[in-house]
Amino acid sequence: MPFEVVVIERRPVPDGQRFWDRVADLLKRVSVGTAAKMQTQAPVGKTGKLARRVDVRVSRVNQGFVQGVALDFIVAVPYGHLIARGHRIVARGEQRKGLRLSKGERAMRRSALLERRSRGSLGFVPANPFASATLQEDQGAIAQGIEQGLTDAV
Repeated sequence: MPFEVVVIERRPVPDGQRFWDRVADLLKRVSVGTAAKMQTQAPVGKTGKLARRVDVRVSRVNQGFVQGVALDFIVAVPYGHLIARGHRIVARGEQRKGLRLSKGERAMRRSALLERRSRGSLGFVPANPFASATLQEDQGAIAQGIEQGLTDAV
């Protein structure tokens, strides 16, 4: 989930590189608490993998005159976006489990799967927006932490 920090500069910063590096360091330090809060608010299923790790990635954005910092919270499981946004339940095919199937059997299973999927989804799993809710709660605290860090540096 991206979090944007917008700074409008009327005059060029004397050392813009160091300024944005400082903002990136502050943003990473300030957002670690938000990542920890995301972990506590993540739903816990059978394995609990979703709540185990939320990483913070801060990267510099430099596109000519537009400079800034991008902050991403990365859930360490590949299905985190399905839980956060919700998803359809689709039919799955039979598992092969090590069977060697002939070309005709594979084609027959494939066509049966496509037919089941063409009938529509089997249901819908509602979204659990644990990450976006946490980010909205902490957005003011993150901005205040950056401002405080910049004023302390000056």
